[in-house]
Amino acid sequence: MTRSPAVIILAGGKSTRFKRDKVLSEFPPGSGQTLLEHLLSRFGRYSEVVIVVSRRLYAAVKPIAGPEATVVTDEVRDLGPLEGLRVGLKQLSGQYAFVVACDQPFASPELGCFLHGLAATMKADVVAVKIGGYLEPLQAIYSKLCVVEIERALSRGERRIISFYDHVATSIVDIEQLPEGLRSRRTFLNINSPTDYEEAVRRWV
Repeated sequence: MTRSPAVIILAGGKSTRFKRDKVLSEFPPGSGQTLLEHLLSRFGRYSEVVIVVSRRLYAAVKPIAGPEATVVTDEVRDLGPLEGLRVGLKQLSGQYAFVVACDQPFASPELGCFLHGLAATMKADVVAVKIGGYLEPLQAIYSKLCVVEIERALSRGERRIISFYDHVATSIVDIEQLPEGLRSRRTFLNINSPTDYEEAVRRWV
């Protein structure tokens, strides 16, 4: 397997549609694990560097993350995941990180390793997957070199993660171009609402 990149988990969403804090919600049901703990367990076996970016819940998140993970908070509030990405990338000592959201319970370490290999080979700053014409900016590889263009995008009032893609070396991979074992669309399922949570539980069983 390709050497694992660092992992950045963005845990700063407001959980508006979910009605309660997703980071602290149990997943899978009956496990006694929070969703964040689930992801930390999933990725901790693959990567020696795990960074959790929290918007406002440092006191709640740090005990969950434990000593193995670095927990940082957004430097500027209410700028969305683009700010979380910037803060997370600034923590890197190496070049690349696989960036996932805390509400993606099926996030794939194997996908991260594969995309990391592509980034290193192509000397890309971003490697992201496209599904049916739509980009998946989370569960993508980012280089620390993206920080400058992210800051420029934020200064322009941009909030979407993909807003700086045209200003860095970006490689887009269609999901059908991935190895067969990495093509599951379930990997990219994210939990935005109670209905999404129920669907994730159904697919987990």
